[in-house]
Amino acid sequence: FVKLESNELDEIDFPQLITINGDLLISNNQAITSFSNFSKLEEVDELTIRSNSNLQVIDGFNNLIKVSSLKVENNGVLSDLCGFQNLLQNGSMSGDYSVTDNGYNPSKQDMFDGNCSF
Repeated sequence: FVKLESNELDEIDFPQLITINGDLLISNNQAITSFSNFSKLEEVDELTIRSNSNLQVIDGFNNLIKVSSLKVENNGVLSDLCGFQNLLQNGSMSGDYSVTDNGYNPSKQDMFDGNCSF
């Protein structure tokens, strides 16, 4: 289990991380506006991104191809989830897809169709 939660963080940077044998929780990081550097991450069990009040863009998960579940919740200004487009179009998700209470809440079908931002 990896938990990244702090009002002090203004950047999260793991450009060499490939696999997390467990869950990844990114929450309550008020200074972060984007996630752009999980570029090699391919696999994680449950990925939860929650309550990051200034998060606008998720674009750093382009190589993610396997998750058990994806939860993106309560990120009020989040309007771009294109970093998960490859996962939804070409990857494997065996569990829940929950995208709620964000600035934009695309359905799984929206993401598959390329409607990942507004």
